[in-house]
Amino acid sequence: MLVSPWWIVLVLLTVGLLLWGIWPKVGLLARWQQAQLFTQRVRVEDTLKAILHMQSDGMPVTLEGLAGSLQVSTNEITTLIEEMQQKKLVSWVENHYQLTPAGHELAIHIVRAHRLWERHLADRTGYDVSEWHSRAEKMEHHLSPEEVVALERKLGYPSHDPHGDPIPFSGGTLQALPGHPLTQAQAETDYQIVHIEDEPEAIYKRLLRANLFPSMRIHVQEVSPEGVRICVGGEEMSFSPLEAANLSVLPVPSDEAKAGIPSEQWERLSALKAGERATLLKLGSAIRGLERRRLMDFGLVPGTLLEVELQSPSGDPTAYRVRGKLIALREAQTQQIFIQRA
Repeated sequence: MLVSPWWIVLVLLTVGLLLWGIWPKVGLLARWQQAQLFTQRVRVEDTLKAILHMQSDGMPVTLEGLAGSLQVSTNEITTLIEEMQQKKLVSWVENHYQLTPAGHELAIHIVRAHRLWERHLADRTGYDVSEWHSRAEKMEHHLSPEEVVALERKLGYPSHDPHGDPIPFSGGTLQALPGHPLTQAQAETDYQIVHIEDEPEAIYKRLLRANLFPSMRIHVQEVSPEGVRICVGGEEMSFSPLEAANLSVLPVPSDEAKAGIPSEQWERLSALKAGERATLLKLGSAIRGLERRRLMDFGLVPGTLLEVELQSPSGDPTAYRVRGKLIALREAQTQQIFIQRA
């Protein structure tokens, strides 16, 4: 009896699909298992990072505290902690959990990977600032210790990420953040922003829309239970207590205070009109990497005299005379250049 070619094709197709599903390393089952293992590793590493931050802040590490920090159930955290104890990543000491040396080393690696990748995104890519944290949250789990060291070398060994967080050394400790929340500031006092917390994301995006960034100088006008009112470059801004708590500040450095330039007189270059002149005070931290070096090569450094020479019909870009040369700047750039009118 002859076998129909269709049966042969069907059998071969069935065998092929079966092999595709169970083939070691590349089959569907193997890929599903790898994905499950990776997801579990991410959960463990996120938990280690949360414990590291809680320890650095002097907070006792409890199941309830971790569950709240990671926004998961206590049952899920209990299962994770049991697994981490078996792997000798955490231990129970004096009524709370703490990282073992191996757990601390892995947690520091994850934090280093995250902050260095944010620095990479800020200095070497065109991704919007609102995307840096979420992209680094994913990438931190893919970088090996060797890749993190290579990235650090490539970036020139930066000390802080774009949000003002210190980047820990390999095998080092997590440094405490400088400054104190804006909610604890004194009224009628100049401060410098040293850190912008990037979580929760909704609050972070509101602060970004206000064009705030680390190293920016602000003048605190009022602090009350209802919030904080500040002045930046002649522009008044108000923040709720929740928003203000996500901004860490330090009193303005003494050398700037002695310079006699009240922060409320700081303006953005975009405020200048045709024929007006001003002295450049600072390039904002939002101007980074190659763009920052290019502007400085053109002579845009503190103390330089700028004059509005010509504005395009559409209003953007605008030509400025800088040290005898004309330079065209986009409005997005002039929003991040701070001046004092001549």
